[in-house]
Amino acid sequence: MVNKAGEELMGQSREELIGKTDYDFFPKDEADFFTQTDREVLQNKKLLDIPEETIENENLGQRILHTKKIPILNKEKNPQYLLNVSEDITERKIVEEQLKKSLAEKEVLLREIHHRVKNNLQIIASLLHLQEGSLDDEDLINILKESKSRVNSMAIIHETLYQSPNLSYLNFKRYLEKLVYDILYTYEIRKGIIDIQLDIDDINLNIDTAIPLGLIINELITNTVKYAFPQNEGTITIKLKSLPENIEITIADNGIGLPKDINLENPETLGLQLVQSLIGQLDGKLKLNKDNGTEFKITFKEVKYKRRM
Repeated sequence: MVNKAGEELMGQSREELIGKTDYDFFPKDEADFFTQTDREVLQNKKLLDIPEETIENENLGQRILHTKKIPILNKEKNPQYLLNVSEDITERKIVEEQLKKSLAEKEVLLREIHHRVKNNLQIIASLLHLQEGSLDDEDLINILKESKSRVNSMAIIHETLYQSPNLSYLNFKRYLEKLVYDILYTYEIRKGIIDIQLDIDDINLNIDTAIPLGLIINELITNTVKYAFPQNEGTITIKLKSLPENIEITIADNGIGLPKDINLENPETLGLQLVQSLIGQLDGKLKLNKDNGTEFKITFKEVKYKRRM
């Protein structure tokens, strides 16, 4: 037996189909596959789900089917008939392929955007570096170095995303390792003079969280490099931990410590003002420990994506 949809799919009338086998309509290798799966269903007495199989139709061309083969058992539980139910999913597969192609094109475009943003930020950092070399005023030189470091912290995020297999999230461990050593390079700290100890969980963060967090880390490490070690020797410890309900980052040093009269709620320096503002963006909390050097501990949650208009 065959229904109307089966006639249309095969491109043959019911009279032309009944009494024929797969070998009357398909090439031998295809007919072998169809009859093999038929026998498998009858022998195992179990339904067989074939997500995709292809047939050729004289009028419609190549069609893709989702087929289920079901054994119909008699009273003795032996297979008596084979029910073949095929759904034509050709149009759906075409749409899926078009969507995949469109998504791939958008991913290439997004990677190119990250690459160009990174290049533009690096150009700005280079211009600041060139300007720095033409100045004699130490205060202005420091201002330019700080600005260059902030720009670089954002450039590294776009570079990391450009190289990431997932454009929605970046591996923050990889990013942080590069950021720290770039800061040391900016302030001409030779390798080994300041010991960097990293204890970083393998955490992926979205860009809305990574940029403010990267700037916070940049400010705190920059301040440590500039002020904590008058002899240019010491240890900076950075820990990033994923906790059950939030994320915690600790930046500590064994330097001379912060001034006793510092007010973190209303700081006077631009760097700490920026840190407080960025912690607010992350809806985070800051704890300061000055018992042995300086330790900043920040707890926060990943910022949820906000739709741009």
